[in-house]
Amino acid sequence: MMTPHTSISLFSVLTFFLVFSLLVTVVFQPVCSLDEFAVDVPPPWLKVGTYVEYRVDVASFPTETEATLRWECIGLDGTVATLNVSHTASANIPYDGQISPKSAIIRVLTDSRDVVYSNGTVIGKTFLWVPPFLINDQKVVLEGEPPDEKIGVVDSDSGTCTWTCEGYQEIMLIRWGETGYNVTGGSILFDVNTGILVMGAPFPSAVIDALGAEDFITGASTIVATNVDLGPQFLRAFILFTIWNNLPIILPIIIFVTAFLLIRRKRKRQKEHKTRLHHLLNDSH
Repeated sequence: MMTPHTSISLFSVLTFFLVFSLLVTVVFQPVCSLDEFAVDVPPPWLKVGTYVEYRVDVASFPTETEATLRWECIGLDGTVATLNVSHTASANIPYDGQISPKSAIIRVLTDSRDVVYSNGTVIGKTFLWVPPFLINDQKVVLEGEPPDEKIGVVDSDSGTCTWTCEGYQEIMLIRWGETGYNVTGGSILFDVNTGILVMGAPFPSAVIDALGAEDFITGASTIVATNVDLGPQFLRAFILFTIWNNLPIILPIIIFVTAFLLIRRKRKRQKEHKTRLHHLLNDSH
């Protein structure tokens, strides 16, 4: 039976881990200035061979369907990255309109995220990645070109995480819509450290249009594979979920240690009481 002392000790241990993770998160939180629009720079992690793969949502398909979408950098000439984008799908039961594996080539300017034709014509930005370390209320052009740009606004820049192929990663939540700053269209999650798209809807139209998948791929449900280092896991979530997932092991240990300490303290007090009583009896004689 768990005593009040045991409950207090368990609560103290969990509180310590939570406070510790909060302090570390605050100390290492990046600081940046608020610009009207985020400034793009070539991502340092983008190299020939870099790839990212997603499990994607497929409209009107049965839940047994698993679809994936992948992009891989197959060429890098100055600031022009050549990306091979592809999709595949499989299903455990028959259905109409099965996706056939397909691939396409798109070219992206790494310093602006603009998609370009082979002749150099710019057709607008894409959001396979965005600048990292954006802050609350900062605006970013997600895709398109003036005057039909899709503008996103950072709604949460820290303290939020999601499960990825590399564990719990801190994310930036960016809301978007067709009317600029007053966004109502949806939300997209990006990794804080790299700016890589992690989850959300819709998926970048440059990729969907190139694959001819606009009628069935509605968004990315989660990132499932990449050779990019997304950075350290979000410490607070890592500690809390590690404790939670190992609670069947940790809880008996905590109870045992707490009970041992309580019994030891009780015996020590009993010994001290007997010693004091002995001294009193001696003094009385």
